[in-house]
Amino acid sequence: AKLLTQFAGHAPSHQPQETTDCFYSLAVYGRDRDGLLRDIMAAVAVTSISVVAVNADTDPRSGGAAIALKLHITVPFTNSSTDPAPLLRAEADIRAIAGVVDVQRTSQ
Repeated sequence: AKLLTQFAGHAPSHQPQETTDCFYSLAVYGRDRDGLLRDIMAAVAVTSISVVAVNADTDPRSGGAAIALKLHITVPFTNSSTDPAPLLRAEADIRAIAGVVDVQRTSQ
């Protein structure tokens, strides 16, 4: 439904855009190190994506880390892309983090 607001008989300068909520799951694999989770969360934070769940696991024998993220993004309803720009940026920024080996979208 379109929202149209008028104040004192004046139409707004722009109409609010309809949005939809999208949820994505990412799996991040890498070499465990101090600050890895912090760096991943910082990469997501600059994109204004909300993190709704995190599960981190490490294997002390191999030194590997697996981090699962569930992300919430509000995107314009008219955007037919299944890859919102903030998600693509977050994936690229996470891949660039030292120690990250792979980033994959997973089923929800």
